[in-house]
Amino acid sequence: MSEELHNRIRERYETRLSVEPPFPTKRMKIEVSNYCNHSCIFCGRHKMTKQSGLIDGAFYKRIMQEAFDEGVREVGLFINGEPFTNSKLHELIRIAKQIGYEYIYLTTNGALATPKRLKEAGRAASSSNETMRRTT
Repeated sequence: MSEELHNRIRERYETRLSVEPPFPTKRMKIEVSNYCNHSCIFCGRHKMTKQSGLIDGAFYKRIMQEAFDEGVREVGLFINGEPFTNSKLHELIRIAKQIGYEYIYLTTNGALATPKRLKEAGRAASSSNETMRRTT
């Protein structure tokens, strides 16, 4: 094997250690609650060893601002729990929107997503006062 070919193969397959992602990171997920009101058999949450709880508001705001300053524009408000177990979910959505996030999403089992809670979340996500007036 030629040295040139050997070098190309080595470059392609050697592990490169870096703390920088290989592409611009524009999205992230953040855990706003790791409580859950279900026990789904496919979920790994039951193996979780950390203490259950809700995200601290000041910590959330700081992390969201830092991530935005680094170029993140999309955020998922869920990881290991049900986001609607956090009674301040609508406030967390509002903070993300005020910071400037373009796309805010979550995954829910739906059991706690009452019409009232969905309306609060929708209002918080609205970037237009006109839209808020029309839905009131």
